Amino acid sequence: MTFQKRNKKKILQIGIALVVCVCFIGGGIIFAMKKSEKAVKVAPVASMSNGGGYSESDIYDYAKVQAGASQDIYHDDTLTIKEIYVKSGDTVKIGDRLVAYDTTLAGLEQEMKQMEIQGIELNIQNQKAELEQLKNAKIVASVERSQDELRKMTAKGTRPGIIWTADAKKNEGENPDTSENPEQPETPENPEGPEKPSIGKPFPEELKDKIIYKEITKDAAPYNEDGDGTKEKPYRYLCAPGATVNAEFMLKMLEERAVCVFDVVDQEKEPTLLLYSWTLDGKTGQVIKPENPEQPETPEEPKIPNEPDNPGGYEEPDPGDADGMTREEQAKQIQEKEQKIKDLDLEKRTAQLELKKLDKKVNNGVVKSTVEGTVKSVLDEEEAKLENKPVISVTGKNGCYVIGGIAESSYDKLKEGMTVMVTSWNTGNSYEATITSIGNSPVESMKSSENPNMSYYPFTAVVEKDADLSSGEGVSISVDGLSGDSGNSIYLEQMFIREDGNRSYVYKKGKHGRLEKQYVEVGKNMYGSIEIVSGLTMEDEIAFPYGRNVKEGAKTKTVESLYDYN
Repeated sequence: MTFQKRNKKKILQIGIALVVCVCFIGGGIIFAMKKSEKAVKVAPVASMSNGGGYSESDIYDYAKVQAGASQDIYHDDTLTIKEIYVKSGDTVKIGDRLVAYDTTLAGLEQEMKQMEIQGIELNIQNQKAELEQLKNAKIVASVERSQDELRKMTAKGTRPGIIWTADAKKNEGENPDTSENPEQPETPENPEGPEKPSIGKPFPEELKDKIIYKEITKDAAPYNEDGDGTKEKPYRYLCAPGATVNAEFMLKMLEERAVCVFDVVDQEKEPTLLLYSWTLDGKTGQVIKPENPEQPETPEEPKIPNEPDNPGGYEEPDPGDADGMTREEQAKQIQEKEQKIKDLDLEKRTAQLELKKLDKKVNNGVVKSTVEGTVKSVLDEEEAKLENKPVISVTGKNGCYVIGGIAESSYDKLKEGMTVMVTSWNTGNSYEATITSIGNSPVESMKSSENPNMSYYPFTAVVEKDADLSSGEGVSISVDGLSGDSGNSIYLEQMFIREDGNRSYVYKKGKHGRLEKQYVEVGKNMYGSIEIVSGLTMEDEIAFPYGRNVKEGAKTKTVESLYDYN
């Protein structure tokens, strides 16, 4: 007995020793692993941001001094010359009137541009309503029994020839037809409640094969063959969202005193809705806007009939929601719809910018001299158009002028009479200059080779008389509140950004120096550099998001740049 107790005691001691040994070894291994865990390199966003690889300055950053600048006024299809105030050889000062325009045509174009913007806004509203429906759509499992399979199943205890399905049961009336061949009621598409109505009305089937125009030219053909241009039978045209009507067409309608109606659809390919219509009255020269787009009546909520008291021992199969969509289908459709809304928003902003230019045309019916000098030539409007020469050309006296450029996005911020600063690249001296004119068309020579999507519009500024500047000298131009590049914007190369479904994220150094996932909002994509709109600051430190050690909670090591591959 004593011997057995000794053995048990000895075995217990050995067991405890083994446990202690295992714990010690295990702890050592874990400690060693922690000790040997490789830190992930992180670098400040400020050192990794490349500004998108291009300048986003509001002012074109290079100009040349010109001695005796000139002013040329060319023919404009949307403006008809009403009166010319000068003749060849006349001396003019800055601000003297040169030519007056009849802005009727430009006014029509202005109103049509407003209609275009309204159409885009209605389309955005439609798309947002459909997006909301998608987000609230029924979600079903990826694998479901089809309704056809369910309809092949005969309920237990029913008479031969009567087939019960979940849909039939759901839609059965209060007095069900018990004949041998009952009519199957249709399943309501959304028994839980009515869908939100879209703006507009259904696209007519008979117009399916008709041309939908993105631009209405003088050669465009109306889709109604019996149209004669009268108020009773106007010419009708199908238009895509954002469609334009050119000046030649408008002149033609004004000359013929014809009435035409433009029916705007929801999309150019396979349209489903007529959003609204607007009218151009060639007799009065007016654009008649629709007061309210037609909207379909809100459908009544379908009634769900009571379940029959005795379905004959029917055992309802579990069909699931076969009329819904899978999670993957929903995510894909939501992504497509969100992209569509972004594209429409871009169309809207572009149209709004074009409207601002038209506003300027309409409001500035009189063109004034931007230079002090002599009228070199005055041509007939038709002659100038055919020979592509200026209608009026003014040669300036000796003096310093600079031709600067304003970015398209800031076009409406620059005004005539504003003061700008001109800095010589040779001496570093700065001088004040006054803006005398702003052009209506972008200049190709000012287009950035790094960012061809950025357009600049020319403006002329007169430099103060005692400026020590020479003709041809390079200068930079700055305007308070406008100048400046993308120094505060964050642009990261695509490889530093990962995606999680529809969301983008980076890995950054977080609390206690450990790596954490940071979701970000992205913007423009310029040559592989992605704009970070929100979620990161210049002070944050990010990691290259790939590798065995890159995971949340990993140790980090700060370096100057992640481009050091040594």
